[in-house]
Amino acid sequence: MPTPFDFVFALPAFAGPPSAPVPAAPFPGVDAIVAGNSYARTDTSDGKIRAIVIHATQGPTSQSAMTRMQAYQASWHWLVPHPGEAAHGLNVWRCVPEALAARHVRNECHDPAVNGDARNANAWAIGIEIVNTMTAGDAFSDWQVEQAAALVRQAWSGNPSLSTVVSHARLDPQNKVDPGAWFPWETFKALVLGG
Repeated sequence: MPTPFDFVFALPAFAGPPSAPVPAAPFPGVDAIVAGNSYARTDTSDGKIRAIVIHATQGPTSQSAMTRMQAYQASWHWLVPHPGEAAHGLNVWRCVPEALAARHVRNECHDPAVNGDARNANAWAIGIEIVNTMTAGDAFSDWQVEQAAALVRQAWSGNPSLSTVVSHARLDPQNKVDPGAWFPWETFKALVLGG
């Protein structure tokens, strides 16, 4: 059985229909939280988006994730709410505009299957956080998986340089295991590639 350290797949040239917009809303107060936690993609790269990194929060709520964002000066582009939250089934949270680099992967992390083994993934990747504790009793909902796939398709349809989807664990195997062994990677992959 694949583990999160194996989670990676390539994206061919986008040939499907344009993606329907994912219902999205800015997380309340997010602008103040992420102001210092993002930067111009062109600071350390050519500004093109080449990968999407799938994360899980290891916490039970969007608010707990955002509290960690503020405390640790981390950030991500999208946050997909947990089934126990009022926003679940209604909207995903916009956190950092995709035009900016968010701080969701350590700069030294890399993988030969992703962007030619380049480092500084934040400059060329989009980060999608899914709210989940990563424990056996906390299943990812179908809606969470569908929304994460829709976010990938939306980015893929507008970024011809986007070529890879990868787990955080694959990029940083010494420190991370997200999105965890219970994330339905094959279902997610099929939704991304099949629309």
